[in-house]
Amino acid sequence: MITLTPEQQQDVAQRFQALATRWIATTRYRSKTQALRNHPVYQELVALGEPVVPLILVELEQQPRVCWFIVLTGITGENPVPPAHAGQVDAMARAWIDWGRQRGYAV
Repeated sequence: MITLTPEQQQDVAQRFQALATRWIATTRYRSKTQALRNHPVYQELVALGEPVVPLILVELEQQPRVCWFIVLTGITGENPVPPAHAGQVDAMARAWIDWGRQRGYAV
């Protein structure tokens, strides 16, 4: 895991919140994965990297949304969602949250 100074953490959190608002609005009516991966906000979120994973997991715990799964996969290169849970947003969110806890991300 990457260790950031408190100032860096605050900067990342502020950048994340601004992008998260735009990402949620952008993905509200879109479902094509490739189009989402090409979107500039997705690119910016993924570029923030590992430091935003815990922030995304908190978002998932508070309000599960499909749009975060693609970003988490883009950052981590992983997908802990079992095929049996595909399409079940709450179960998919739980799989990611459990994955994060197992890897030491504070949720």
